[in-house]
Parts: sequence; structure tokens; C-alpha cells
Amino acid sequence: TLFDRPSRAVRLRVRAARAGLPVAGAQLRLGDDVLGTADGEGRITTGSLPLGRHVLEVEASGFVRRAIEVTIPARAHDVHEVILVETREAATRALSEAARRRGVPDARIAAATHREIGRSIERVHGELDDLVDDVDRAYYGPEEPSEEDVRAIEERTRHLSE
Repeated sequence: TLFDRPSRAVRLRVRAARAGLPVAGAQLRLGDDVLGTADGEGRITTGSLPLGRHVLEVEASGFVRRAIEVTIPARAHDVHEVILVETREAATRALSEAARRRGVPDARIAAATHREIGRSIERVHGELDDLVDDVDRAYYGPEEPSEEDVRAIEERTRHLSE
């Protein structure tokens, strides 16, 4: 079977992108199997995984799920750093990245509102206003945006920045 082959444990540290704080409770998955859950320091150590390449997913409530590729054997002391982006922050990041691709300086993006960032992209005004409204709703809204909402915003910002 798959787990009868030579194997090694995988170690990760999961942190939030914005503050760099540990993400306690983050889960590491291989398909439907949960391989481990992050402790209060954001650390996960799995049981042994077979040698070879694996695509694992790290997920936590309020964060965008992230796929990582791990090749085993890794050195026994290797700790994979995983940075998760909060779902509210993901929409803002997508809009900011679109502005960067259009050549807007980082300092201007950092000091701007969502609408100012969007206007710097210089596209069709009505489409841009709708996008910025959706980003504001994702960031400031009373409920956490879904991953589907975030992915739709990311796709629309890519379209606007092309």
C-alpha cells in the first residue's frame, strides 16, 4: 500500500500574511484526509508520508485555502513556512496587484482607498465601480467573504488590469 513505502514526517509553520501571527487550528490535508492541525504556535507535524512529491492543502477558517507542494525526502530539520491570506484581505490584495501590474507605485497603493486604487487602473468607470464596491463589501462587510467571492474578485481584477 501507499504507506508501506519509506516515509518521513512533514513539519510546517502556518502564519497569517498580514500580521505574521501563528494560525492555530489550521488543518493540513491530503485529499479528504486531515494530516494534522496547527497548535497555538501554528506548528503542524504530520505522521509519516511516503517518499515522493505531494500536493497538500492548508486551510483555516477566515483564510483562503492554500495548496503547497512538498517533496519527501526533505531534510529532517526542514520546516515548511506557509503563509495564509485572510479572506477579507485577499480581495484588497487582488485589487492592489492589478494596480501594480499597471505600474502604480507601491507607496501610492499603500496610502490609497480601494476606490483610489481602482481608479488608478484606469478602465471603464461603471465596471470599476462595481468591482470596488465588491472589494469594499468583502473587506468591510459584516460577514466573512466566501472563497468563491474572493476568486471572482481576483479574476475580475486580472481582467481589468490586462
